[in-house]
Amino acid sequence: MMSFFNSLNSFFRKNKDSNYLPDYFFNIPDDVLKFMYFKNGPKKNIDNHTDEPSAIDIKLPISEDFHNLEKMPYYPSYESLQPNQRFYFLSWLAKRNCPEDVGYAFLYLYSLERRLYDGEYIKETLLEINSLQKIINNDSFIHYSSISIIYAISRYNLYSFFDTLDTSMFPDFFVLTKKIVYDGKLTASEIIDFSHILGYKEKRYINNYYDIFKNELLQILEEKYHTPEFIFSGTNDKVPSMNLILSNFSLPNRNVYFPDIANSSIGTELCSLLYMAHDKTKKSLRKNNSYKHINKTVKKEINVRTGYPIATQKSINSTKQALIDSAKNNTFDKNEALAIARSSVNENGALTMVSSYRYFLYDEIFLKGELAYKYGDWDEAEKLWLTILEISPTQVCEKLSIMYRKQKRYSDEVYILQNGINLWKNSIFNVYNGSTEDLEVRLKKVSALYTKHKASDKSTGIDIPNASYDHQFVSELVDLARLHNKRWHISSCNAKKYN
Repeated sequence: MMSFFNSLNSFFRKNKDSNYLPDYFFNIPDDVLKFMYFKNGPKKNIDNHTDEPSAIDIKLPISEDFHNLEKMPYYPSYESLQPNQRFYFLSWLAKRNCPEDVGYAFLYLYSLERRLYDGEYIKETLLEINSLQKIINNDSFIHYSSISIIYAISRYNLYSFFDTLDTSMFPDFFVLTKKIVYDGKLTASEIIDFSHILGYKEKRYINNYYDIFKNELLQILEEKYHTPEFIFSGTNDKVPSMNLILSNFSLPNRNVYFPDIANSSIGTELCSLLYMAHDKTKKSLRKNNSYKHINKTVKKEINVRTGYPIATQKSINSTKQALIDSAKNNTFDKNEALAIARSSVNENGALTMVSSYRYFLYDEIFLKGELAYKYGDWDEAEKLWLTILEISPTQVCEKLSIMYRKQKRYSDEVYILQNGINLWKNSIFNVYNGSTEDLEVRLKKVSALYTKHKASDKSTGIDIPNASYDHQFVSELVDLARLHNKRWHISSCNAKKYN
């Protein structure tokens, strides 16, 4: 019966106005429709020249047949969907439950991010994104949707609105920054909770004698700041920033620069408080004859063939699962990537494709190296990581630097860091001008160690192979980005000229 009335209603609308909104949109709530973008029809609200992937073209065909529903492309757009995928997307928007393919949720997130970028419905959009996080159990979606919220809160200075959101899924670095910058304080319990991102490695006292450790930390806070909390009153030191990226590849500027409190002088001070509490806890336990109960070192399992330690089974299983996920989800279509780069109205489409291709090339090999390392096969790990050094110098150098340090291969560590820094600064993949600051800090430290321990250095030398990738394909993407950028500058100059 409802189908009959819908058809009848549709008939009268068609005769009254050819620019009608199809029936598929009737079930979508108004509080969702207001976030969406339409290229045509009565709700048209975006210019046809704006390259918005979530924008709806109501003239495109839609099929209600859910059979043979294909997997969503890595960077979806409404126009690129099959007719039955469009119907699924519109039906999903009416319910907004956990979709069969997270690509539908990302397509909706694109429109929400553009609303935030344009400064429209900001608080409503943040609440909508936060509600999606509670429903969609996908690490990638949680990561990018959190960045969307971080972007809006930091750009529009909405830290007070933070308390209205469910922060249980938010990255710890953001919660830490909020508590420092907006709340201006941290309790002893909160400092302990953030210890894993502050560089504090000694967890045995926290795990085994939490109350004693916390009481020692409270005493240190009282002695140092005359209060049971860490009070932030500002800093004269420059706080470094981390570069995050919004998921919507069509936005003119996707970069989100956010204060990196954990790696600032504030983070260093907090970490030093934890180590002071560590030392005081150790002394307290020794004084009370309790230290012997936790000072027994658990013997690590050794790979009998190589002599190197084997990680815990839990850690090994985690990397194994990451490898399975990578093999399942890490796909890349060069033709599709070129199509996205060419159809984009700015350079972001091409630059995003370069980054995606780089990730496609290194992720699985990087994880295989990590698994070999955890199994104690360090030579195999080194061999695998070196094959992708040119593609992902910062990630590979960090791993090899740690391994070489443990092996007392100081000269080799100096060599790999010098090469990694030079490779990344000149890499065709470094399209967002990524920093080598962390590698340079490591290089400075190991250079001093090499000078000090030159006589006992155990370096064996390193042979860096050429990376295997389609250089012509990457060059074409980079050229497309430059072409888009050039056109944008010409368009801007002409606009200024006629204004």
